[in-house]
Amino acid sequence: MFKSINHWVETIRSRIKRFGRAEAGTSAVIFAMSLPTMLAVGGFATDYASMSGTQNRLQQIVDAAALGIAREMSLSPVTQSRAQTLAVRFAEANIPANIPHKIAITATLIDNNAAVRVEGSQRFSTPFGTFEKVIGVSSISASATARPAGVAEQMKLCVLSLNASKTGGVNLRNGSTLTANGCMMHSNSTSKQAVMLGEGSKLKATTVCARGGIKNIGSSVEAQLVTDCPEMRDPLASKPEPKADLLCKTLPKKIAGGTFSFDPGTYCGGMQIHGTAKVTFNPGIYIFKDGPLRVQNTAELHGNGVTLFFTGTKSYFRFEHQGLINLTAPEKGDTAGMLIWEGSGMIEEVAAKTDPLTGSTTLVKITNQNRITSDRAKVLTGTIYLRKGALTIDSTQPVADQSPFTIMVVDRLDLYDGPNLVLNSNYQNSPVPVPVGLGPTGNQKLYLEK
Repeated sequence: MFKSINHWVETIRSRIKRFGRAEAGTSAVIFAMSLPTMLAVGGFATDYASMSGTQNRLQQIVDAAALGIAREMSLSPVTQSRAQTLAVRFAEANIPANIPHKIAITATLIDNNAAVRVEGSQRFSTPFGTFEKVIGVSSISASATARPAGVAEQMKLCVLSLNASKTGGVNLRNGSTLTANGCMMHSNSTSKQAVMLGEGSKLKATTVCARGGIKNIGSSVEAQLVTDCPEMRDPLASKPEPKADLLCKTLPKKIAGGTFSFDPGTYCGGMQIHGTAKVTFNPGIYIFKDGPLRVQNTAELHGNGVTLFFTGTKSYFRFEHQGLINLTAPEKGDTAGMLIWEGSGMIEEVAAKTDPLTGSTTLVKITNQNRITSDRAKVLTGTIYLRKGALTIDSTQPVADQSPFTIMVVDRLDLYDGPNLVLNSNYQNSPVPVPVGLGPTGNQKLYLEK
């Protein structure tokens, strides 16, 4: 074992002091003869520490690259060329900018594509050059093998952000909390901020997988963070949709008080439940066409075995103020497991946007803004599917925490001002099924072998 750098520094200092006190030339001669040796040994120790640091960093990069590729293998098939591309991207993204030598990295699928082996090498330069000039060593290498666990270890999908653009997909702001124990979150956004974790926010999940990047600004994270993930296609895109009646069941409704129950059907122009009203939706499919569903004040909305389907223009939901929300999706039928569903026939609003520099005006689409700001949105059992709509949650109390499970497949998910979105995944404790394509996905555990 080499002695510490401090040991050699102190040795040189003591010899210099002795030299200064010497009255005869003997000490000077001895010191002059031993100085080159001491400097050589001290330089070697310094170079050894430098080389060890470079070796450790390379091993960490190779380990992480292998785990990242294994994670993608658990989500979708990975080709040899894809594995190599992922390894190179990971190395380029994680090597410090001030390092003059690049990492040469190779990823190879092994064991019939059941595992991946990543090998990396890198030239290094040490302060005194003792390894390069004396020993003849100027490069280091590292390797790692990673593999997903078996099918029994698969994870559950709790959040899928479909937004594939560079505007971001999942945002936690201002001390908000997202609790998804035993679940996976996935963002299709290619932005460097595909997942934004703002200051003071908290995230609990098994894995957060982003097609782009994950930006953490002082948040507390209990999850494995994986970037450069593959795009996860919309698993509900081809699901047959409910058909709206040719004739609307009612004109726009405003319910300010009293107790009412409604039957399934097509409701046009929107429904506003506010004041102290208590409304129950009987089991079935409720189609809201060309208008929103709003629950406000201290009103209550109950529904067991219901699907809320939105289509047309200005069709969205808002659960506001202190509105009580207690909704559970159907157990059987064509919409089993689907709680809130935005249809493909949704017509996005268009607004004029003026360029301040040129003065030119263009028309831009406005994403439907669905919102949960109520402190009493406790039961949302089933799947919330907003293929083009954004969901903003801005409450002060936990949301969906009394649901056996809640799955969100949305264009974008934003949490503001301290809410706690609780996405349980207790499938076995609910008779409501998980729609096909949203069951366990990927592997919860990965194994790293050296």
